[in-house]
Amino acid sequence: MKKVTIVGHRSVLNEVVSALQDMGCVQVTDLRESLTPEDAASLGGRRGRLLPAAEADEAADGADARLSRVAHCIAYIERFETARKGLIESFIGQKTRVPASRLREILEGFDEVPLYESCVADEHAATQARADRARLESQVAALRGWAALDLPLRELGERAGVCAIAASCSVTEYSLLEEDLRGAPVHLQQVGESAGTARFVAFCFSGDRDVAEAFARHGVSRVSFGDLEGTPASILADAESRLREIEVLEKQITERGIGLLKHKLDLLVLHDYLSGIRSREQVKEKFAETGAAFAVQGWVKANRVKDVEARLGSVSEAVEVIAEDPGPDDDVPVALENHPLIQPFEVVTNIYGWPKYGEQDPTPLLAPFFFVFFGLALTDAAYGIVLALAFWYLMRKYRVPKDGRKFFVLMIYGGISTTIFGAMAGGWFGNLIEFAPKGMVFLRRFREAFFVFDPMIEPLKFMIVSLALGVVQVWFGILVKMVSGIRAGSARDALCDQLPWLILIPSLVMMAVSSAGIFASLYTLFSRLAAAAALAVVVTQGRNTKSILAKPFVGLYALYGGVGYFSDVLSYTRLLALGLATGVIGNVINQIGDLAKMIPILGYLIGAVILVGGHAFNLVINVLGAFIHSGRLQFVEFFTKFFEGGGRGFTPFKRESKYVIIE
Repeated sequence: MKKVTIVGHRSVLNEVVSALQDMGCVQVTDLRESLTPEDAASLGGRRGRLLPAAEADEAADGADARLSRVAHCIAYIERFETARKGLIESFIGQKTRVPASRLREILEGFDEVPLYESCVADEHAATQARADRARLESQVAALRGWAALDLPLRELGERAGVCAIAASCSVTEYSLLEEDLRGAPVHLQQVGESAGTARFVAFCFSGDRDVAEAFARHGVSRVSFGDLEGTPASILADAESRLREIEVLEKQITERGIGLLKHKLDLLVLHDYLSGIRSREQVKEKFAETGAAFAVQGWVKANRVKDVEARLGSVSEAVEVIAEDPGPDDDVPVALENHPLIQPFEVVTNIYGWPKYGEQDPTPLLAPFFFVFFGLALTDAAYGIVLALAFWYLMRKYRVPKDGRKFFVLMIYGGISTTIFGAMAGGWFGNLIEFAPKGMVFLRRFREAFFVFDPMIEPLKFMIVSLALGVVQVWFGILVKMVSGIRAGSARDALCDQLPWLILIPSLVMMAVSSAGIFASLYTLFSRLAAAAALAVVVTQGRNTKSILAKPFVGLYALYGGVGYFSDVLSYTRLLALGLATGVIGNVINQIGDLAKMIPILGYLIGAVILVGGHAFNLVINVLGAFIHSGRLQFVEFFTKFFEGGGRGFTPFKRESKYVIIE
C-alpha cells in the first residue's frame, strides 16, 4: 500500500471525485481528522459542500430527496410482484445488466415525482381500506348473531327506570334462567341461537338485584355494542355493502400497482445512479479545503499509483498526487493479492478476518490443506462430481459477479478434491455400485481402478492418515511462525521458541513409527534427537525469567505445554468421523432404496425417489460439514501457531450498485 495525498484547485474538485469513483482504486480517509487545531482553524471549518457542475450532478440534499422517493416507489411496487427471486439469485445478489443508452434515456425523460405521488396516494388509500375492513369485519362478527333483533341499538341501556340488557349464555343455562325468573318483573326475549349459545334481551327495572343475582348464577355475559346505532340488520347490511366497496377499491389499487411494475427497471437504474451521486457528495465531506484549494488523503495499492497520477493528471494540471510509504503509526488497510488458483481460498481467510498489514497472508499456506481436508471429509467421488458440476453450471448460468465467483470456484475445488479422495476410498454414491446388476462388471472394474482402501472396512488407516495430516499442518504452522519471526528481525527468539519443537515433534513421530517395526534401526537416533530437543525447550523457554531457580521450572512448564500440540493433532480425527458419516449414511440410503424394490407395483419408483432424495440430503448436509470443519481446522489448529490477524480490509471508493450493472 501507498499513502497518497491529493491536492488541487477547488474548481476541479467534482471532476477529481468523479475520477476517483470511476477508477475505484483509492480508499479515501478523512484528512480533517489528522489536522491540528491550528490547521483546522486556518481552513475556516470548510466541509467541501460544493455544488457539482459535471455530468448533471446535484447537491447532496437534492440527491437524497430523490433517492428517498425512488426507494419508496421500488419498495411499494415490489409488493405486487408475483415472481420472486430464487434462493440462488438472492444468495449471489444477481443484478440486471442495462446498457448505458438506457441510463441516458431515463435521465432525460423519466420523472419519478408523479409516480411517487401516485404510490403514496394508493398506499395511504390501501392503509385506510385495511383499517376500515378490519373495523367493519369486527362489527359484522359482533352483530352476526343479533340480526333478528328488531330494535335500534341505541334503545338498549337504561331509560326512565327500565333497563334493556343485551346478553348471552349457554342454551342450557338460558332455559334454567327462564325458570328461575318466572313470575319476576322481567321479560326475556331470545334473539338467536348458534353454536350452543343463546342471545337475548332482558327488560327489567333498573337496579333489580334479583335479576343481577340470577345472571350471575347462570353465567350470563352482558353484551355491549358501543356507539353503534340502528338495528343490527341495517348495520350489517351497511357494513357488508361497505366491505364490497373496499374489496373493489383494493382490487383497483392492486391493478394500478401491477401496472406500475413496468417502471421498476427505470426506478432501479435511477436508484443506483442517485446512490452514486450521494456517494460522491459524502466522500467530499472527507476533504479539507481553503478558499482556493482542496486536499484529501487515502490509500492505494502500490501498483496503481501511476494509474492514479495519470488519470488525475488528465483531469487538470491543477492537481498533484503525492505518494509515500506508510508510517509506523498508520492504520494501513489490507488487500490480499494471490495467484488466481489461490484466490478462491481467500473466502476461508476472510471468514476468520484480515491479516495485519505486513503480516504473512495465510491464504496460500492453508490452500493445499483445505483442499485435501474437504475431500477427505466428504470421501465420495460421485458427490464430488455432482458438487463441481452444480457450482460450475450455476456460475455460468447466473453470471456470478467477480467477488462471488471466489466461493463458487472454491466449491468446484472442493468437488474436485472430493472426487479424487472419494475414488481412492471407493465411494460412488456410497456403495451403490455393489447394488448394480451382476452384468455391469465394468462398474466394479472402474471402481477398483482408483481404489486404495475402504475407510468403512479399515478405519484405522483413515485415522492414521488424518493424524499424519494433523502432525504435518501443526508442524508447518510452527515453521511459519519461526520464519516470520526471523523476517521480523527476531531471529534469536524465533530459533529458541520454535526450532526445538520443529525437531521434537517429528522425532516423537518417528520414534512411534520405529517402535512399530518400521525403520526400527533408527529408533535410537530419533530418541536422542527427541531428548535433545526436549532439553532445548527446557533450557531456552526460561531465558527471560530473572530468577535463576525459576528458569528450569518455566522450561518444564513450557515442555508440558506440548500437550496442546498433541490435542491439536487429535482434532484432525474429525476428518475420519466426517468421512465415515458420509459413507455410512450413503450406504444406509442404498440399503433402504434396495428394500423398497420389494413393494408391489410402485417399488422401483419409490426406491428411485429414496435414492435421489436421500443422496441429495446426504450431499448437502455433509458439504456443510466438510466446509465448516475444514475451516475450523485452519482457524483453531493452524492459525493459532502463527497468525495474529486484526487487520481491516481495503475498501476503495468506487461505483457501487445495488440493483443493476450499467454496461
